[in-house]
Amino acid sequence: MVCPIDFSDPSFRAMETARELALQFSAEVYFVTVVPLVPNFPSLAPPCRSFEAYDSARLSSAKQSLKNIIDKKIPEHVIHHSVCLQGDPAEAIVKLAEKKNADLIVIATHGYSGWRHVVFGSVAEKVIRLSTCPVLVIRAYKKVQSEVA
Repeated sequence: MVCPIDFSDPSFRAMETARELALQFSAEVYFVTVVPLVPNFPSLAPPCRSFEAYDSARLSSAKQSLKNIIDKKIPEHVIHHSVCLQGDPAEAIVKLAEKKNADLIVIATHGYSGWRHVVFGSVAEKVIRLSTCPVLVIRAYKKVQSEVA
């Protein structure tokens, strides 16, 4: 099983679902976070930094964050791995699932619609389109605003 984590509340809900499925079916889980690469525009690069160093620092930070959240939320007796990749998130998730012969991808969706969906897109939708294995989508909770009289 593959479970992408983007450190949002919805992805933590997906993580909980993956944990429960792993416990129920003695499954192995690959928790993955994908760090998109920063486009390399040499003319815009600060003189003291390289894009490779920046990408490397972001990847290192993501690895540590993923380790911390797994240590906090996943019991030791659940067979799990943490994977940190760089590139297009949806493509990296699907490639990992194929490489590991995953039976399932458990992914969260943020539930954006309208302009937010156009701007941010949907990694979950792209994963569904590209994946050769089943995808379980965990929807974000809709916040209900109460009226104050």
